[in-house]
Amino acid sequence: MFLFNTIILRCEESFGEQRTPITPTDAATLLQAGIRLQVETSPQRIFTDAEYHNAGCEIVSQGTWRSGHGTILGIKALPQNEEPLSQTHIYFAHAYRSQAHAASLLHRFQRGRGTLFDLEYLVDEHQRRLVSFSHFAGIAGAIAGLNALLPNPYPLDQQLSLDAWQALLTHNATHLNPYRYLVTGAEGRCGGGVTALLDQLQLSYQRWTLADTQAGRSTDEMGTYDVLIHCAAALTPQPPLVTRSILASHHRLSLLVDITCDIGNPYNLVDLGYQITSLQEPVQVINQGDRPLRLIAIDHLPTLLARESSAWFSSQLLPLLLAKNHPAWEHSLSAFRQASSSLGGEV
Repeated sequence: MFLFNTIILRCEESFGEQRTPITPTDAATLLQAGIRLQVETSPQRIFTDAEYHNAGCEIVSQGTWRSGHGTILGIKALPQNEEPLSQTHIYFAHAYRSQAHAASLLHRFQRGRGTLFDLEYLVDEHQRRLVSFSHFAGIAGAIAGLNALLPNPYPLDQQLSLDAWQALLTHNATHLNPYRYLVTGAEGRCGGGVTALLDQLQLSYQRWTLADTQAGRSTDEMGTYDVLIHCAAALTPQPPLVTRSILASHHRLSLLVDITCDIGNPYNLVDLGYQITSLQEPVQVINQGDRPLRLIAIDHLPTLLARESSAWFSSQLLPLLLAKNHPAWEHSLSAFRQASSSLGGEV
């Protein structure tokens, strides 16, 4: 039985990360269900300490999780060091696909005899994820890409609402209409977020789905569009969809928005040797022949819409935290044990 009696909401230490996995409104619901909730103070979280305090939460200092007694809930990675991890943690660890930091992190859990419930592996009987920011990652990625096409792009770190962004982009529609857009992974949640915004703005686009890849659709075609918004993710090793050789054979593609940001993941489908960008400096330039390619690869895109994406995510996570025996927790625990066992030692 999985029942989280005490939850410590960890302060996110990643620069610019303003999201939260549980909103104050949903925190109040947890408290009403008898779950104790401690919230680490945070100067950058989109919801203020006062909002959590007014919901009835206990506000504690940053770093309380290190010695606290309870389940530690967060979003982004823990600080990288060699300290053993003895508690139960819930967050996106990104440690089960041979990422560079994976072995080190899992060894920390082994040494501390702690437990990890990776949010990515909370799935239903059809292996479909139950909690995800993907839809808002798609919306935010589309906003970032379209904004970069404007003669005078707006700052991405100003926390405008979705309605405000739609109004700004609609006002600049004449600059956006001439471009040819391609969306990969268009059938997924992330791709659905992208296409929802493009539809709202009445921008024409082409879709690239898993069926297209399986049917042998030539990836050379990707270089024939002006803007490529990449949402396709691989669950097993696959040849990359986007490579320098593909881009070198065409001279049209000018902007690539890589929403997946699978850098360091052996399943990465974009093989361009780029670096992560940020909301503060969203665009980097990859020199490719006589036509430079501008690239956006922000690994915390939903933070662009931190309040709305947090509410979306929290509404999905809340019923799982309230459930006394939801099978998704067992699946996530099994994934952790399997990944840990591959290292050897005790699990």
